[in-house]
Amino acid sequence: MSDAKPLVAIAQGSSAYGSLTALDAEIARVLPELGCEPLFLPLSEPVWAERMTKVLKERGPSAILCGIGCNGIGIEIGDDLPTGNMWHRLGIPFVSWLGDSPAYFQHRHRHPSPWIIRAYTCPDFLDYHTTYLREPGRNAVVDFGVMSFGQPPQPRARGGKPMILAPKSYRDPAVVRQSWVAWPTLMRQVLENASQTILKAANPAFWPEHGIAGAVVHAAHESGLALEYDKPLLALLAAQVDDYTRRESMDQALRQLADFPVIIYGSNLDSLKASLPRSPRADFRGAIEYKDLTNLYHQADVIFSVNPNTQDGAHDRVWSAFGCGALPVSNRIRYMESLGPELAPYLVDLEGGQGLGDVLDHVLSQPDQARDVGWALSERMRAARPFVNAVGELLELARVTRLLQGPTVFAQDYFVKDLQP
Repeated sequence: MSDAKPLVAIAQGSSAYGSLTALDAEIARVLPELGCEPLFLPLSEPVWAERMTKVLKERGPSAILCGIGCNGIGIEIGDDLPTGNMWHRLGIPFVSWLGDSPAYFQHRHRHPSPWIIRAYTCPDFLDYHTTYLREPGRNAVVDFGVMSFGQPPQPRARGGKPMILAPKSYRDPAVVRQSWVAWPTLMRQVLENASQTILKAANPAFWPEHGIAGAVVHAAHESGLALEYDKPLLALLAAQVDDYTRRESMDQALRQLADFPVIIYGSNLDSLKASLPRSPRADFRGAIEYKDLTNLYHQADVIFSVNPNTQDGAHDRVWSAFGCGALPVSNRIRYMESLGPELAPYLVDLEGGQGLGDVLDHVLSQPDQARDVGWALSERMRAARPFVNAVGELLELARVTRLLQGPTVFAQDYFVKDLQP
């Protein structure tokens, strides 16, 4: 057993169309490069406990370098008590890799443990945590890194119509607003004002300090309500504003995309299609499993993504475009602007300025230029931020935690000597 590689327990849960399962597989794929082996724990099946028990009996807890779970999955394994969950009691660091706002995951971190590390994929999300949650424990930013899903990307063939892919389900923003009707007037006022701030701040220059959470706190102050230390209410309101503004931004984008020869994958598209004023040019194809979608990523020339709740980092779809050789077309955010001026024609201003129609007209009129920009960006990002580096950073956080929480005693004799008579 001495030559056995350390294990990394990957906590697996359910997600829409298997998107997190694909991310788990990507993590497992690079672990051998880091000298580790994956231990899959499918939490919806009894086999997870059997696998864990077998390792603990045969090799002990030290055989597991750490656990990793995406978007809060796996935090509450065993139980969720102030005395600690399974990871806490076994002394196994667990990295919770969080790809969205802390407002969505706060309920999974009810009892912060020194063995649990929160690694956010965007600086915006860590800013929410450090500004308003202020909870103890180890917190960091580890962005996704480029994801190619086990396939080597290839340069796109030149000539012909570009394949423009918009993988996004439709969620009616009116549904969220309707749910607010029964809420107290004070809460509705905060939600309305904060939402308008975010929707009007599509230009990075007008983005509020501390993002969506900051907009909610400011709107609450204007209504005489202090939220800085009211974490449960802030999380509720921030999640509502985040959800509504995302839906509203995507609703506007999908309605514009409908007038162009793009391929749209996602659920609930029939309701959107039925509400359009004219027959769409877009090809609405419904929802497919994520593993099938990633195959299409390697064929697409352009992948459309909207990132309305971030400025200094991007969501996973942008990183997937980098890894698969496609050009990411995104709303204008600071992170995308920082990647170089060649992306300027492909950044969408959600409010005024260069609209989505302008960007798509440019892609359709000069498709080979879009392909060239996408491939050059893919090569640069794959060299600068391979996925194995991101996973390696997660493991380093686990090693730091194991060192600090373990039995190691740090020598500090020089302090003691100064105090001796």
